[in-house]
Formats: sequence, structure tokens, C-alpha cells
Amino acid sequence: MSREPGIAGQIRLAALLRYFQQGDFVSFRKSCELALGDELVSSPYYCADLLLAAQIGGLCDVGSDSGTIKWWWAAHEGDINIRSLRPKQIGVSAEWLDCHKGPPIPLIARSDGVPLMLGARLDTKVTFSTTIFSSGLDQLLPSYKVLESQLCEPMALHDDFPGWVEAYCPETGSWEHSAVDMSRGAQLLKAQRKYSGVSFYVQNIPLGVRVKIKDPSWAFFIAFFLLGWPLASLFRVEGTTLRLWRAVKLPAVMGRLLFANAQLLRIGPQIVFEDVHPRCIDGALAYLTRTKDRE
Repeated sequence: MSREPGIAGQIRLAALLRYFQQGDFVSFRKSCELALGDELVSSPYYCADLLLAAQIGGLCDVGSDSGTIKWWWAAHEGDINIRSLRPKQIGVSAEWLDCHKGPPIPLIARSDGVPLMLGARLDTKVTFSTTIFSSGLDQLLPSYKVLESQLCEPMALHDDFPGWVEAYCPETGSWEHSAVDMSRGAQLLKAQRKYSGVSFYVQNIPLGVRVKIKDPSWAFFIAFFLLGWPLASLFRVEGTTLRLWRAVKLPAVMGRLLFANAQLLRIGPQIVFEDVHPRCIDGALAYLTRTKDRE
């Protein structure tokens, strides 16, 4: 069997997600096996990479219920049209092939080159100035102070964390139990009980602050503002390429906005958005560098 999924496998996977409607990672993996075959799915981290690609690409929506390991998806019934500064389509129907000349191309791929999402890039001469994907992040998100009031639940410093606790290390992009500092640390922490969900906390012991993040997808954003992290703790901008550690979770709106305005997304130990439209990068930087929101 080919080590590439092909558009036929992608169409089958989308159909299976629509059929099952909801489930957990085990059922997602089973859908991948039925659609793509055991050989491809058994390669290390393939299903995890494909699930992330499906979320960022907009093939399905995935979330957790109160931090528990519970997933659900709502797959598109038609092909995905991304009207942006880098317009593109993700094909999930048999009819899609009849509408496009030439073979599908990877829009999202693993770092080893194996395609994850296939489709076509559209003519960039066509502009979509009125769509959400042509807006900047600074135009889509509320200020940090609004996010803080909605997403942060104050906690007492003396309260115990549930289960196993790890601290995020921005320098290495990893979670480490040995780095947890309950005496004087300013950290993003992750706590997990066995067979239970994950909870995220931001604490700044010198300031006497500890908050629980109500929505885990915003944990790194809250930590960036509340702990005064440098921008490189979230991602690095190299020309029109944007890189971040795999462990860093971006809010869905930001991940999809960056992908919509990039030519290619690579998923591996690092997440790499290649050839992102400068206007999209400028909007993200403008939002994250608003010093007034850190006061």
C-alpha cells in the first residue's frame, strides 16, 4: 500500500467522521484505519498528526468536556473553501476531483513529507477582503483583559493540585515534572489525575497569583500575558515562516487563521506555517504586542 493517503482516503475519512459524529481518539483512529489502511495508520504519531491537521484545516471540530478526555467532531458535508489571502480548497467529495485540473497537492503535511490534507491552491489574484480569514488577529480577538475575565478562575496559592503536575519549559518546548517550583515560580502548570482530564494553571508566586484556565486551548495565551513571556515562548517568525513547538496549543481561531493565510503547514516536533501572508503575521504580532493589555 502507498504510504500516502490519497484523495480517496481523505474522502472516505470525512464520510466516516460524518457517520460516527462523535467519539474519542480510539474511534478516530479506527476511522483512519478503515479509510486509509493499517500500514499508514500504524506509523508513529500519524493519527495524532492527522487529528491536529483536521482541526487546523477545518475538516472537523474537536473539543473536551470539562477537561475530560472526550472528543467530538462535526465534519464538513462539502468541500472546504478557504477564502483568504492565500485561498485554497480541501477536497472531501468525489465531485471535487472533477472540478480541478491536475492532481491534488498537500496543503498540510508531516515533517517527513507524508501528506495529511490534500486539496488545491486557488488563484491569489482573487482577493477576499470581506471574509473572516482576510482579517487580522487583532480584529478578531477581544483584548487580553476581556479574555482574562472570561477564562481565568482565581485559585488560592495553598490549594493542592490534582494528580501529577508538570511545568512547561518555553526554552525546550516540553513539559517537565522536575521543573515545577511551588515556592517562587512563575509558571504554566499542567495537572492530570490517572484516567481523568487535564487542567491548566498559571501561577506567579512572587505576585501571589494563581488561576485555573477554564478553556485549555487558551492556556498558552494566558501564560504569555500573565507571566510576561517573550514572543519566542509562543512562536518564532522567520520572514514569512512561523514556527512553534508541538506542545504549544494555539486557540482554534489563531491556528485556522494562520493556516488559511499560509501556503503549507508542516506538522512534526515543530508546527511550521510556511509562506504566511505578511498581513496575517502583522495582525498576530499587533495583537500579542499590545503593551497596554499587560498593564
